[in-house]
Amino acid sequence: MEADRLVRLPGGARLSYLEAGSTTGRAVLVLHGTPSSRLEAGGPLGEVAATLGLRILAPDRPGYGRTPFVAYDVGSYPEHMVGLLDALDIDEVGIVGVSGGGRYACACAVHLGPRVARTALVASTAPSDLDGVRATWSKDDRQLYALAVRAPWLLRSYLAVMARRIRRDPARIPELFNDLPAEDEAVVARPEVRQILATTMTEAFRQGTRGAVHDIALEARPWGVDLGAIATPVDLWHGHEDTLVAVPQAESLARAIPTANAQLLPGEGHLSLHVNHIRAILEPFARSPPGSAAVDGGPSG
Repeated sequence: MEADRLVRLPGGARLSYLEAGSTTGRAVLVLHGTPSSRLEAGGPLGEVAATLGLRILAPDRPGYGRTPFVAYDVGSYPEHMVGLLDALDIDEVGIVGVSGGGRYACACAVHLGPRVARTALVASTAPSDLDGVRATWSKDDRQLYALAVRAPWLLRSYLAVMARRIRRDPARIPELFNDLPAEDEAVVARPEVRQILATTMTEAFRQGTRGAVHDIALEARPWGVDLGAIATPVDLWHGHEDTLVAVPQAESLARAIPTANAQLLPGEGHLSLHVNHIRAILEPFARSPPGSAAVDGGPSG
């Protein structure tokens, strides 16, 4: 099952989300990367979720896909998820934060408390104010973040040009990424993966680039989330060969989150991790019985 949905939140804001997997299984929020969209959770991820009996809910953040832009920050984002869960009458949920979606997954793990049964951070970025994180940023990262914070209009123009190129020729998807490791290049070369990336990225810019620039600016700034307050299990997945989000960021997260169980996988990059380990990432959500929002694992290497 895979279907686009739209829900109206308290206060009148609209939120679009993709529902995939099982219609009656345990609910798992999948929070997409930056820039991206709800469609990231379609295709293979939804198929694997169905076999595990999981109900996937993948919302577009404001300004992406079909969710209209409203001002928000990392700390206030969980209110949007509370509105979604209340509208769907869901008491307990798992959360998967992918890449840039990791900061919102962490915020939800703190602010939704026992309502979150388990969290997975997949190739997640780390807060800019954690020790050593800024030192991992590449030259491109620094330029991107500087534009988002100091000259957002320039970044919006740049992303608009890139979005047009992708719509016209999905084969240009690799231009979004610099210096990919061989593991990621092999994955992007697969036609079905390239098609998913093209569809997801095109949808990300459906409304333009305002949502993406706002999202990137939030990445550049401190998150304002007390990672030490996370009390439920967190599976932290990261590829050793990741060149888009350096491994030391994952190590910083693992030190800051008291309930983190770090899985640092050799031979995997940023994109290949998602493609090659979907089942392993989702399986813990299927194993956790309802009402089990308690720590079942501590930090590991």
